Amino acid sequence: MDPVECLAEAGHNSAYVLWSALDGYFGSDSSSDYQIACTEATLPQLAGMPGALEFPGSEWADAIWYPADRGRGVMLRCVDALDVAPPSTVIQGRLLRMPGKAWYRDPFGCYPLLRNSQLSVDFEDEGSWLDAAEIAIYLSRYDYRLPEKGFGPKRFTGLKLLPGEQRMLLMLMLGGEHPDRGLRFLFDCGFIEEHWPLFLSMARTHQSKDFHPEGNVWDHTLATLVHRKKADPELGLALLLHDCGKPSSHRSEGNQFHRHAQIGAAVAVRFLRSLEFDEEVIRRIRYLVANHMVPSFLSASPPPAIAEVLDHELFPLLLELFRCDISSSFRGPEPYYQACKLYRNWKRKRRV
Repeated sequence: MDPVECLAEAGHNSAYVLWSALDGYFGSDSSSDYQIACTEATLPQLAGMPGALEFPGSEWADAIWYPADRGRGVMLRCVDALDVAPPSTVIQGRLLRMPGKAWYRDPFGCYPLLRNSQLSVDFEDEGSWLDAAEIAIYLSRYDYRLPEKGFGPKRFTGLKLLPGEQRMLLMLMLGGEHPDRGLRFLFDCGFIEEHWPLFLSMARTHQSKDFHPEGNVWDHTLATLVHRKKADPELGLALLLHDCGKPSSHRSEGNQFHRHAQIGAAVAVRFLRSLEFDEEVIRRIRYLVANHMVPSFLSASPPPAIAEVLDHELFPLLLELFRCDISSSFRGPEPYYQACKLYRNWKRKRRV
């Protein structure tokens, strides 16, 4: 059963908030791993509910509650009353989605703004890093933009987000249709310099305009995200990190970024572990980063040398990464089509 419905049936007034409410309103269901709700239940009352209770120590939530059927958990904010405490400094994020699929409440007057093209932010000159993170999530997941006037150069301060909060922020953005918008905002407001200096080093690493007219490594990375066919967080994470080894690589034998894929695989592992990603996720992203150049070499390689790559479980995803990568560069799609043709022929021979 849905966790919020379980709480409501137990007599605790509860509702989905923030992205979990807006996803429902806009017809998206891509935040299933990071559902968040407010509840009028107290922590002792939650402890008395069937199921399991965890305490993430997060500004986003007081607890994570898992129902007795061990289904999907939900992050919970304990509030005195749903109509009293606005769940977000972004006014659009104050919508409440009640138990059920299409029942919403608007005690904070955000409903007229939901279809606006611009975010409405309820602070003037200074916000927290959590505020910045929420703004980035809304820019990434929905078709919102920052106001052209009135937003100004906001200042964000306070404690850094915890590793788990940073991981959640990253995956919520990469699960949206426009992660490049959220990431650009985080870069401009100083969040990335404070939390993810790896990406700052990518922005300071320039590339040859013969192959990458879109600019530095960071600009190229954001451009690759635009070419995804669907909002796949795993592909997004691989694209975000596929060139992260370039700032640490060196020119050799005419190659501006010699062995950057292998270097990047090690850098990506360190970054993902710093955000406490699951080891299985790290294994998959490491493979994709280390091999992201391989599809461009397939047509020139003998079949025995590429058999292991073509048979790998992640090769279809590697092809998608390659397509997004070259689509954002000067090369054009022909190498991708050649790699697809080779892969189809290989699979056909395997079936025979």
